[in-house]
Amino acid sequence: MPYFRSTRYNDTLNVVLNYAAGIGGIALPLAIRTDIVAMINAQFPRLTPVQKARFNTMVDSISVKNHVVIGVAPGTAAARQQRRAIAMLWAAIGSRGAAGALPQEAAAMSMPVGNLAAALEDAMFFAAAVASPAGISHVFNQHFAPNPLAFIQRHRLLIQGTVHGQNLLTGPAPAYQNVVAFRFMYVPANQRFQITAIAHAALPDHQFNAVSVPALHWGQVPGRGPLNNPPAVPVALPAPTFANMQGIDFAGMPTWMVTTQLTGCAFCLARHGGVTYASHITPAPGLAGGVLANQLMGLVPGVGAAVMSNHPNAALAPVGVFGSGAGNFPVAFGGNAFYPAFGTYQSMSIFGQNVGGWRIFAQVVMPGGMISVPETRRLI
Repeated sequence: MPYFRSTRYNDTLNVVLNYAAGIGGIALPLAIRTDIVAMINAQFPRLTPVQKARFNTMVDSISVKNHVVIGVAPGTAAARQQRRAIAMLWAAIGSRGAAGALPQEAAAMSMPVGNLAAALEDAMFFAAAVASPAGISHVFNQHFAPNPLAFIQRHRLLIQGTVHGQNLLTGPAPAYQNVVAFRFMYVPANQRFQITAIAHAALPDHQFNAVSVPALHWGQVPGRGPLNNPPAVPVALPAPTFANMQGIDFAGMPTWMVTTQLTGCAFCLARHGGVTYASHITPAPGLAGGVLANQLMGLVPGVGAAVMSNHPNAALAPVGVFGSGAGNFPVAFGGNAFYPAFGTYQSMSIFGQNVGGWRIFAQVVMPGGMISVPETRRLI
């Protein structure tokens, strides 16, 4: 390898290894910085001619002299080191997640000097998230868990739930707790964090247990219908109702609650005496999201309102409905009692955290991937 490439590469690795600014004022441990360096080396091996050519292309691409955008001041020697580190980190992040070239890599050569420190902090943050299990656990424990609201107002989060526990929503059971092991990860290809029960083949994750509220189609709610096998001889059927809806009990040790992303669905919560139950009802096929929410609230003639029938104090635990364009959710921090109508957003996620009581958070991502900060909020 020519001397100039070796020097540029090793000097830039040293910038990463010795990064001392921390992330959001929180120090990034040396062990994780070492993991990041190891991840960069692993993404750009030099054992075969093809690998050497790819490595050389990457090292050449972080040359500030050759790639800084015309009209942009390269900056001091320290600033040029930052530009190279940002570009190399994002090249490795994109390679690690099979995402290809990410826009942040090229942006390192076009941003003003004053933006470099914050951009390097971001690059180190996301590099830690994909470098190792210790790195993503650091992100979870030091950034997500202490302040979920600040985290989701800055970073996209997609929740992929599981159907495990659906049977608890359709019939009697000895208990209605549903604790599932989930994984928290960063997916570069989508440039978002993700909570899922399924491991990624190439990305590290942080594992944690959570109360899981599986989604259930409105037609499967006991007493709501329609009947899957209507009788051959017409008989008088009871009026459809959501009064027999069942939920998942939040009791137990988990600190977290998750439910799969909402696509016109209604998230229903019933609380009384420190006991919390929730249900996630899906509208399609058969109902629009707003219609479903209004039915659950008892605002549609001929359909009985929702009652969390398996809550120990169902009569004293009114159901709050957080629906698509309609709802009566007991929001405690301002904002609508519902989320935007389905079709006006890209994704909608809800999760909870138990810190001396359950707090519920919601994030809305608009078309184009921009977080809707007014709709990304703590609900209770």
